[in-house]
Amino acid sequence: MDKLQAIRELTVEDAQLLPKAVREAVLSTVQEAKEVAQVKGIREALGLDEKADVVQAVTELQNAKAEQEKQAVVNKVTELVNAGIQIETLRPLVTELVTARSPQTVQDAETVTKQVLESEAVKGLLAGHVRETMGPAQRTPVQGQNGKGGHYFTIPKRED
Repeated sequence: MDKLQAIRELTVEDAQLLPKAVREAVLSTVQEAKEVAQVKGIREALGLDEKADVVQAVTELQNAKAEQEKQAVVNKVTELVNAGIQIETLRPLVTELVTARSPQTVQDAETVTKQVLESEAVKGLLAGHVRETMGPAQRTPVQGQNGKGGHYFTIPKRED
């Protein structure tokens, strides 16, 4: 039996019996799969060693990114509500109204906050709070007595 025929008759189990140098030589001639190169690049980019779980690391990064985006939306809503509502006691209510609409991005938060601040319900609530705090709207001032304008009460004139 010649060498070529013996090599062709090798099975998977026989490959493990080959010397380590021969196995490494065979593996070095095999072209690396594209996916293997990509995984190596991902490991390098993430700073992971060969034993680290790439899927878990990527999942953790995705979760961290989602949490940062969520926090950015919450911060933007808080900023916009604080700038748009001067009455501190009403800010939590307006924030809750905005949050109930579930904005997903900062742009969504801006749009939803603008819609809530311009809604009739919020405008009525703010107007009601102003009326409660400041009292009812002032009416036209009372005219002076006997049709004399300019005075609200009679000022006696001095007689010298």
